[in-house]
Amino acid sequence: MQLELYNQAIAPDEAGQRQPLSKFLTQRKVFITIDDTTEYKRCRVQSNRKGVVLRDIAKGAAINTKKQQLCQPGDFLVAEIDAKVGGYGFVPAELDGAIVSSHYYLFEVDEAQLLSRYLYYLAQSDIIQSQISSQGSTNYAAIRPKEFLAIEIPYVEPEEQRAIVARLDALTLESDEFGQEAAHQTTLLTRLREAILREAVQGRLLPQDPTDEPAPALLARIRAEKHHLIKEKKLRAEKPLPPLSDAEVPYGVPEGWVWCRLGQLVLKSEAGKSLTCYPYPASYPKWGIIKVSAMSWGTFDETESKELPEEVTPELAYQIMPGDYLISRANTGELIGRSVLVGEIKANLLLSDKSIRMIFAEDVNKEYISLCNAAEYTRTYYKSVATGTSDSMKNLSREQMYALAIPLPPLAEQRRIVAKVAELLAHCTELEAELGQARAAASALHAAALREAFRPVAVAAVA
Repeated sequence: MQLELYNQAIAPDEAGQRQPLSKFLTQRKVFITIDDTTEYKRCRVQSNRKGVVLRDIAKGAAINTKKQQLCQPGDFLVAEIDAKVGGYGFVPAELDGAIVSSHYYLFEVDEAQLLSRYLYYLAQSDIIQSQISSQGSTNYAAIRPKEFLAIEIPYVEPEEQRAIVARLDALTLESDEFGQEAAHQTTLLTRLREAILREAVQGRLLPQDPTDEPAPALLARIRAEKHHLIKEKKLRAEKPLPPLSDAEVPYGVPEGWVWCRLGQLVLKSEAGKSLTCYPYPASYPKWGIIKVSAMSWGTFDETESKELPEEVTPELAYQIMPGDYLISRANTGELIGRSVLVGEIKANLLLSDKSIRMIFAEDVNKEYISLCNAAEYTRTYYKSVATGTSDSMKNLSREQMYALAIPLPPLAEQRRIVAKVAELLAHCTELEAELGQARAAASALHAAALREAFRPVAVAAVA
């Protein structure tokens, strides 16, 4: 977006004036009686000046208030309560005939004196919003039609309004194009992250080292370790896992790798307990139980917890420690089975009954397992086996987690893969930060253009 274009935005000259909206807007009250058998479009105003959208389509029988207002395209719609948070905008053409309750105000615009597009940009600026906010600061502060119509705007003649609108339209078009390109770049970064992860767990990210101990030998050593610990009664013997079938192996792996089940690499696992807690987060040094949201996106968020009552003694065996590999057994369909590696932790936290801590054999890299657990084939597997009637809450059993197929490389390669993935993802994060800064700068420039377009009259009025 070119800064020069913003500097060319035409502003009202010093001869401009501030005029109340009552000179250009007329409140329109057209009520209809709702019929129980008819379907109605209901619209709502989004906050932060983001416009009017469809709320839903409802049968009249489901609408309790039988007197509703009828909208028409071009109406300026103001929410009685939400106006203070930018709840106003124009009714679009697709919402012709939509209904709203009496808690909304509909205004017709006198296009001969005030262009709707000029009012649109005024509404996008802070000029109208600052005057609404001054009406009251409480959560229940409402604006009345008389108060809204008393709001003053910088006014120039329609010919000059058209010139201002033309300049701002050009700037908005360029801003929108930049936003679309930024969104496209964000999508490409997401795909790049997915590709890095996919290449990593398929053995295509790095060349193989023929001197590495092959994974079958590694797997045999892990089996021997488990057998030894069971013999010494340090581990409990578990039911043997069935061998992987060809149908369960999603792709081939390089020479020296081997497919196995997750449970073959785990020495033991444990879940927390279900305890009655306070609904608010635990504040140090008090104890808390983690929520499933603590392990939603691959990083551990220790603020996502519920405080344990002081009369309940925490069981330290369930305390979460740095280096723990945690996985959620209950979450949404998208997040079920998400795993995290706990880094530095300050809070005193315990496992919940919906979280499982897995302890792996010494010759297993937990970071590599976490990469496998985030891979596309794993997400597909978890979705296929998770139980629950609603996608908002799914469940996984420990047995289902243990049955997950893992492409196991040699231990040295596990470490190399983890290091390379971290390096590449760090570059993605840098690019994402740069893109975010560019989007913020573009948004600030667009806001500055709106302020500058109406600045002279607005400043004069304040003075």
